[in-house]
Amino acid sequence: MSDFFELARRISRSYPIEESQVVLLESNETLSGSIDPYTWQTYLYIPQNLEKNFADRGIDQQEIPSVMEFLVRHEFGHWKYCPSSKEGIELVSSGIVDAARELRMRASQPMLNYLANLFEDVISNTANMFLSVESLSDRYRTGFEYFYIYDSKTVLEKLSGEHNFLTPEMQIFLTFQAKLFSISANSQFNRYIQSVAAKKEKTGEGSAGFNIELATDQFSRIIAGVSFSKLGQLSIEEKEEIARELVSPSVWYYRSKEMAKLLLPFMRDNFLPFNFVVAEIRHPDKDSEAKPVKIPFKGRRRVERAFRGFGLWRSVRVEEIQGGNTFKRVVLDA
Repeated sequence: MSDFFELARRISRSYPIEESQVVLLESNETLSGSIDPYTWQTYLYIPQNLEKNFADRGIDQQEIPSVMEFLVRHEFGHWKYCPSSKEGIELVSSGIVDAARELRMRASQPMLNYLANLFEDVISNTANMFLSVESLSDRYRTGFEYFYIYDSKTVLEKLSGEHNFLTPEMQIFLTFQAKLFSISANSQFNRYIQSVAAKKEKTGEGSAGFNIELATDQFSRIIAGVSFSKLGQLSIEEKEEIARELVSPSVWYYRSKEMAKLLLPFMRDNFLPFNFVVAEIRHPDKDSEAKPVKIPFKGRRRVERAFRGFGLWRSVRVEEIQGGNTFKRVVLDA
């Protein structure tokens, strides 16, 4: 713990942030960090037996310094790059909320917060990687790789099975960042992520029929402005330009909204592929009906309350239809 605190103190000198705002806390298994976006108090959670935990997960203990440096710089990156202010928080959050509204999805507040943090993580990582001196970038890339190997193995192998690390949106996020960071396809990181993804697909816990490759390409176009295939062909100067553009608050609302519109349908807890609602909107002055919209079905009364909460329709009713799979339909009278 003392070594980690010394590292945090050293790194904090490159940020105008008081050392007293860095709080170290012990944990049993998880290695993580968080930052209060209003006070910028930074919390770092360090396992009691960090060296043993790395060995148990098949990670060389020599990677501990780079992982710790990644963790510290990543959290400080939220203060320095994104969201960096209350106004920045509002820009990102409003983009996520508006995406859910446009999709007519009743996403929970924790899920909206999760997506906002995912967007902010992309910016913190990309800025730390390409707007730092080269030596720091190399360590950040290495720390990124082994932090997420440690994190995924902790969730998948050590903690409750209810936790699901490599969800489709997390797979998209990690695949994009790895490509942008030029992490070798044969690296321990990529081999491990691909093996987990393959296992989940085989057991039916994967992307629920969604095309992850296509979604990753769309994610790349939203965040970086280029196709996924082109990411690996960009020069360092071009990647630096992407990072400089991403740290500009002027792009946060639109890009966070488009990212959320892409990822929300993938969210495991809010999308059930064989038990969904088709929202059929009927207009009294039109013969044609609006295109059905797939949304989660969590019970008749809950669905009715959710739709009525929008206050947009005269009546809401839930019907059950028997077909190849049993599903529900919500009929909305405009």
